[in-house]
Amino acid sequence: MKPKPRQGYAAKHDNTELDIDLARALDGVAEADGVSCAKAHEAAQQLEQAPVEAGRALDLQNRPIIRCQLGLFGYTPRKRIVKPANDVPPDLAEAIRDARVNGRLPCRAAWEIADQRGLKRLEVANVCEALKIKISECQLGAF
Repeated sequence: MKPKPRQGYAAKHDNTELDIDLARALDGVAEADGVSCAKAHEAAQQLEQAPVEAGRALDLQNRPIIRCQLGLFGYTPRKRIVKPANDVPPDLAEAIRDARVNGRLPCRAAWEIADQRGLKRLEVANVCEALKIKISECQLGAF
């Protein structure tokens, strides 16, 4: 009898083994509906692993990532909470445009811009929405 094909998030990781230590750390911070972006990053950092490894472990467990810190996914009931900013400071717009790769702003760059300017990460995402700049390369591998 053939084994059943992997379903859900795990399907995108053929022949990848689950890191048991990371899985346990993520189990410890899991909520009923998944693991928050912030907690996944913390778990990876505590084990000195890249965030993408935490994302992979969550995928292999078919556990969703919730509450993206950029507001792009994982919220209920609307899924995303990012909205176009009403006010776009020119220097922030320039920093975002300068950090683009192939026309998109990598997640890590959005975080760095927010941290350097003392802004919330969601605020940077809101400016990206106003500028119609997509965010790419989720550090957890969600997109």
